[in-house]
Amino acid sequence: DSPSAARAAGTSAARSTRASTSFARTGVSHFNKAHKGRLAHALVRSRAEPGDLRALARVAVRAGLRVEVTGPATADLVVGAGG
Repeated sequence: DSPSAARAAGTSAARSTRASTSFARTGVSHFNKAHKGRLAHALVRSRAEPGDLRALARVAVRAGLRVEVTGPATADLVVGAGG
């Protein structure tokens, strides 16, 4: 699921990352599906129909999630250091 493949398909790619006190991002592997599932759940429960990543990020924020748009077709779902 590379960003270029996502753009070619007209979709977006999200990756789960862990926030640290040094503001560095590290990949989340074990709970990746769980974190993306929370984002999917927020989208399903929302009445919004986000047309771009910034709109998707707004839906995520309203659901208590943190999404950082990192490119035209990519975003990071940022979880706490313990998650």
